[in-house]
Amino acid sequence: MSELSPQCRKLLYRMMWQTPDGIVDAFALCASREEARRFFSAAISLISGIHQDELELFNLESFEDLVNAGVSEDEDMRIFETQ
Repeated sequence: MSELSPQCRKLLYRMMWQTPDGIVDAFALCASREEARRFFSAAISLISGIHQDELELFNLESFEDLVNAGVSEDEDMRIFETQ
């Protein structure tokens, strides 16, 4: 069984990014959902060279969202599950 830190459990967010080659899962530690949304948009835009308005970002989920939606016996591993 894995064990993520209390900080990770509190601050982890995942967002999905649709690229021409497929879907990329991005993870970040942020204080709020809105901060995570801004961070992912700015960081992925910078990395990809695509303007923020043109990015296809979706499914912004917190650690709690991911654990509640997952099915793995190891709750911490549920953050890596995708539907």
